[in-house]
Amino acid sequence: MKRLTSDDLREMVEVGAAESRHLSFKEELPGQLDSDRVRFLEEAASLANAGGGHLVYGVSDKRGPGGEPTGVAGEVVGVQVTSVENTLLRMESLLRAGVRPRIPACQLYAVEGFDRGPVIVFQTPRSWVGPHMVSLQEQQRFCSRNSAGKFRLDVDELRAAFGEREGFSSRWRAFRDQRLARVIAGELPVKLIEQPKVVVHLMPFSAFADQLRATPSDLIEKSPFFGLAPTWHLQRLVNIDGVVFFGGTGHAGFLRYLQIFRSGVVELILADMVDDHGGVRLIPTVALEDSLTHLVSSYLQGLVALGIEPPIVLAATLAGFHGFGVPGDDEEWEDWADSPPVIDRDLVLLPEVVLEDLSTPTPIFLAPVFDAVFHAAGRLHRPTRPTSPTRLS
Repeated sequence: MKRLTSDDLREMVEVGAAESRHLSFKEELPGQLDSDRVRFLEEAASLANAGGGHLVYGVSDKRGPGGEPTGVAGEVVGVQVTSVENTLLRMESLLRAGVRPRIPACQLYAVEGFDRGPVIVFQTPRSWVGPHMVSLQEQQRFCSRNSAGKFRLDVDELRAAFGEREGFSSRWRAFRDQRLARVIAGELPVKLIEQPKVVVHLMPFSAFADQLRATPSDLIEKSPFFGLAPTWHLQRLVNIDGVVFFGGTGHAGFLRYLQIFRSGVVELILADMVDDHGGVRLIPTVALEDSLTHLVSSYLQGLVALGIEPPIVLAATLAGFHGFGVPGDDEEWEDWADSPPVIDRDLVLLPEVVLEDLSTPTPIFLAPVFDAVFHAAGRLHRPTRPTSPTRLS
């Protein structure tokens, strides 16, 4: 969502912008009383539950003939604060402590340029992990918004809200399963080499709400973010789903494949994560971790450039790695010489991870996935950096 500027706020007054499902004006900041803090949290949670919007502190309400509030922006007055930084920290702390689950991708910021002080804005896109509950001082409640303002959800509305969230989970899992079936059957636009494959799906929740349908031109414009390896020359083709990139030519097929869907979903296939150590087949875990950390970080930037916000779920799959092991520490390798632990199945669905905040470092985001690769191969722990031979494509 676009951050509001001082010009935006002044224009709201000039055009007589009215409060709505996605916009709420307040002249004063919430005070220190529990009741004030609860009202702030209700306003914030209701916006996230209702599709996103702006909560603006420092804009007065235009009054009617009898002095009654009209819900129309009257004047940008700003708020008086001793420290803008401390004010934002206090409100952020309230949000972290008083809303469950945490509202992803929300922002709190100050807009300067007004005589009395800055305007403080709380801004959130539609949340895909709600409904969000206000929980403070033993008070627990769910709120949403309509054109008349915020309201508390009743039992039927709560049931519908939770059902919608579960519906998104079902949709992306069904999509992932359908795509895996096509990968395993070799039903892709280009031929990949006949080797085990690491399949990664980055799936924004918004992709399953029919919100974004980028054109192939949009996707190609952002293609610098969507590489397969830093030095590879990629080939490209456009299909009904979006745009495909592929490279690493071999005599029997390509080594890497990337489909960017018009919905914002990213499908990455690595067919070059295979190594051999003394006749034991291995997943080169250093190469896998380095490649995915670099690629996923770049792809997330590409999705942001397309206007896609978190939450984004990552689902990784090991396909065809039955009998493969993973490198260990040197002393462990000696113990494995006769009977190394290996992956015991052809298809391994690694744990899904959800990115709720783009400030999360990619290695931390991916750590549960990398840990699970070692668990799948019979190892209790993932070494900090395995020392056995590996290669980086």
